[in-house]
Amino acid sequence: MGPLNNEPVAEKTERHVRDALERGARLVAGGRRSELGALFYEPTVLDGVTDEMEVAREETFGPVAPVTAIASEEEAIRIVDSSPYGLLAAVFTRDLGRGLRFAEAVRTGWVNVNEGTNYWESHLPFGGRAGSRSGVGRVGGRFSLERLTELKTIVVDLG
Repeated sequence: MGPLNNEPVAEKTERHVRDALERGARLVAGGRRSELGALFYEPTVLDGVTDEMEVAREETFGPVAPVTAIASEEEAIRIVDSSPYGLLAAVFTRDLGRGLRFAEAVRTGWVNVNEGTNYWESHLPFGGRAGSRSGVGRVGGRFSLERLTELKTIVVDLG
């Protein structure tokens, strides 16, 4: 694991882990800054995470994996769709049809089936769903070219 982006991200990571533990989550691994330095945080797994915990509602941007037991496909879709973000979702399943149903149903800009959320291909468009708090527009593929290119028409009459 590399360092976190800056001290505010390190503090947010600590706050999310502390809040989850105070509200009843179980620490499976990690849970503190590493002896490597102030911006290094141990890879952390929290089990028993619930909706009222900050780590379940906000983006941590630290090496924290919050684990929540979900009873049904419908509940999983409800949880994803209730998020104000909507950039990326992932589902792991042995049933490809079920994974594709989930992918079609959730309101996110990208869904990975049997792949983690850190999987990304720069040639494919990436961005949040419309109306989400995950930025504006898309990046990747033709969207990067369009964003970085200013079109101009020039007409020359030689006669």
